Amino acid sequence: MSITGKITLSAVRELQPGDEMRDSELRGFGVRRQSSTISYFVHTRINGRLKRLTIGRHGSPWTPEMARKEAARLLVGIRAGENPAAERDARRHVTAPFEVVAAEFMRVHGPRLKPKSSAMYESLIRLQLTPIFKGKPIADITAAQVTRAHASWSGTPRTANFAVAVPQPIERRRLAPSHWRSSLPSCTARPVCRVTTPLQTDLPTDASPEAGAQAPTRKQHARAAALRRPARLAPLARRR
Repeated sequence: MSITGKITLSAVRELQPGDEMRDSELRGFGVRRQSSTISYFVHTRINGRLKRLTIGRHGSPWTPEMARKEAARLLVGIRAGENPAAERDARRHVTAPFEVVAAEFMRVHGPRLKPKSSAMYESLIRLQLTPIFKGKPIADITAAQVTRAHASWSGTPRTANFAVAVPQPIERRRLAPSHWRSSLPSCTARPVCRVTTPLQTDLPTDASPEAGAQAPTRKQHARAAALRRPARLAPLARRR
């Protein structure tokens, strides 16, 4: 049941389960009782959308007067352009471990992705990122840790580059603090894993350091590669 009146200690004590009371003196300030929990809240528009911000549960330190002062402070900040809801979410995700933030990202934004992209994100988070960063608060993950993780995936360069790019959409959706991505140059630059493989040449197979032969030069490599390429057909002469 919705009630309007001044929120006082006696009024709060008389609330029944399911009751919600709006303060008659401070617009946007309210209190509600669920089954056995009484909570103070602010209900107002933030960036054009109605938002409900929980101040805290009734009891020490939240009395009606303390909750009213906090509600007034929040409402003044909102009118000045602040967004307490976004700041609250950022603080919560800063202390949350990586796997919790990643799961929240997939829950909220996964349905908006294309099926192939969603499957790729889930695979990268489950197979590459979570085994390394599980249990670590997202704000504590450093650039050095990401660089070491990236190097450990050098056997699959394409997967490694996609994996270190995953934190970017997480930060853009404000699930991580704005300074997090900027502190991870490995993520923003998307470094390329370079896997060196021996070049094939047409040099004699018995040319080896043990036999006293010198290692082939780059020029010899290039000449051997050119010889292996198929000859290009000469262009037809233009008819006059």
